Amino acid sequence: MEIFARSHTTQRSIRVIAIAAIIAAMAARPAILRGQAIPIEQAPSQAANAGAAYSLKSGSYYLSRNIKISGGQKNGINVTGPNVSINFEGYSIIGQNSAGGIGINAPGQTGLTIQNGNIQGMGGGGVTVGAGSTVSSMHITGNGPGIVGGASCVIENNSVTANSGDGINAAGLIRGNVSDGNVGNGITAGANSSIIGNEASGNSGAGIAMQPSDGFSNNVINSAGTTVSGGVDAGSNVCNGSTSCP
Repeated sequence: MEIFARSHTTQRSIRVIAIAAIIAAMAARPAILRGQAIPIEQAPSQAANAGAAYSLKSGSYYLSRNIKISGGQKNGINVTGPNVSINFEGYSIIGQNSAGGIGINAPGQTGLTIQNGNIQGMGGGGVTVGAGSTVSSMHITGNGPGIVGGASCVIENNSVTANSGDGINAAGLIRGNVSDGNVGNGITAGANSSIIGNEASGNSGAGIAMQPSDGFSNNVINSAGTTVSGGVDAGSNVCNGSTSCP
């Protein structure tokens, strides 16, 4: 049993290192690979900027430096239209001095892509997006809720840790994430979700909470309380060191 536990601890460490390596590599990409994206500081000014460092309505953007939010309820980035893409290029949104806003604030906005960066210290939450959005290769730590998404989202290869709500709360494909030490569930999945290849440990709520008819496979869950609530065990899951998951 000890060897088995060590094996899965090693797998978790490898996954966290791999996510960090992807994020770091993005910061070194040449500009030519950015396609038609523009630096976020060149985004057209909008009245909504009063509530955020930047406000985006359409287009593709990348970060060329960190965004720091100090105190108050100001968000990092407001998104007010669909199909916006934000590539962090390895940079961060950093909340300081009890910042109470949200890192990426886009409730109800569909088809967004958020990738390759870090959000930390935002008391209102890390990322909030609407249906059909993708959040990938992000490190979300020390915020309010971690990642909140609508239906038919792809939440993939993220590290979501030590947030003061659920680590991930979305519906769709939730794959390859690490969700640890959050004050809430590690993963809360809405209807029509597939939960594949995640690691969820040390969360205050359930490791994974999902709908009764949806499947989960190849996950590693460790919890002093509920490991899995709901769902259909589709195989190769490990719960508290056992291959028998409730």
